Amino acid sequence: MPLSVQQSPVALHPDEGDDEGAPMTRTDTRTDHYLNPVRGSRAFLPASVHHLVGDAAYSTLKWVNAISQLDLDVIGKLRCDADLRYVYEGPQKPRGAPRKYDGKVYCDDLSR
Repeated sequence: MPLSVQQSPVALHPDEGDDEGAPMTRTDTRTDHYLNPVRGSRAFLPASVHHLVGDAAYSTLKWVNAISQLDLDVIGKLRCDADLRYVYEGPQKPRGAPRKYDGKVYCDDLSR
């Protein structure tokens, strides 16, 4: 159910500004632009709403972390080039950086 609709900016170059002519900061990205309406609309959603659905363009870590801070869960499709890895849960080495990952996830072999 749509709650709010906004046009995407034509250019996101910091010197050009957005569609309304407001200058954008150097840290603004298209993801930041798409997050602002969600942040502004969150207060108008019923308390029973816990999920936000998006396509593969919204399957980025920045998007998911920002939506999670709004107490929403993201449901989305992964991009075709998504690199999924298993989290390493074994013993760590005594020296050096801790091991984070334990191999790549292959969707045609889900035995793990």
